[in-house]
Amino acid sequence: MDTLEFSGIAKAHSHLSMVLAGEHEADRHARAKSFIEAARCIAAGGMGRERDSMRDSTDYFVQKAGAANTFESVWSGDDAKALAAAYIASIGEFSILDSVAKYARNLPASQRRVLLASGFTADVTAESTPKVVRSLALSVDPELVAKIAAIVVSTKELAMSTDGESQALFAAELERAILRGMNEAAISALVDSSTTTIGATGDPLADLRAGLRAAGPSNGYVVAAPAGDVAWLATSEANRSGMGVRGGTFVPGVAIVAVDDVAGMHVIPASRLALFMTSLELRASGEGDINMADSPTAPSELVSLWQTGSVGLICERSFHIAGDRSGVVLVSGS
Repeated sequence: MDTLEFSGIAKAHSHLSMVLAGEHEADRHARAKSFIEAARCIAAGGMGRERDSMRDSTDYFVQKAGAANTFESVWSGDDAKALAAAYIASIGEFSILDSVAKYARNLPASQRRVLLASGFTADVTAESTPKVVRSLALSVDPELVAKIAAIVVSTKELAMSTDGESQALFAAELERAILRGMNEAAISALVDSSTTTIGATGDPLADLRAGLRAAGPSNGYVVAAPAGDVAWLATSEANRSGMGVRGGTFVPGVAIVAVDDVAGMHVIPASRLALFMTSLELRASGEGDINMADSPTAPSELVSLWQTGSVGLICERSFHIAGDRSGVVLVSGS
């Protein structure tokens, strides 16, 4: 094979790889949109009609997921899980849990007890003496698994509407509810009274550097920060990876997530953690009572979904964080 033939084959292989990658990304984007359509169908259909509502959809992926031959929950099928996985991937950079999952050890859902051992032999060890091994016990105790339940409440008219503006509003509220629920649950699970706290300087970049230094070694860090700090960092010259005002990769190995109601900058050495996490599951409720408020600081009022002609879409996900949490640092007052 001469140089020209080799060059032609290399170019063809590169082009084919790009095409396949583009098709994969397009397929994932389509499935993510289908997950939103599945959510709308479930909300419009009401409680107990998840499968029927999805079967009646005009969306191919939603129909396929709803037609799965299983007597269990519709979300136990591979097609429905694929929709949920694509949606999670589309919002993953704004989720603390999913950002941590990129670096953390992933605990298998099929095994409730896992033991890992690691060590080093670079030290000088005398003949016939024990070598040093550090062990790390990881487990998923069913009693410790936390469940996130984000709720989107809308009128049945909005849930049943298929016009573009209504669907865009529904999709925005769905994303906001899911991310807020997941991020608040992640912070609650990672931060307690024993968390290391350092004082803020008032400069978000200096606070970030101080938090990373105090957190100790890790292959990757996830930082949950107030929205104002994230916007400041996004517009700074130190942002080398094109992170947006709501978060993303700040520099390689440092992912930042904006959290609207968080106090202080939370630095998480993600590779020292272990994470068990399930997919998203959706179900509808049209007969419950929900405490609702006009704003996060306003007093809540018990509202009947049935009496107000509303429907509640419940988005559930379970998770458990194990491993070394001692490296989590709170930069207070940032």
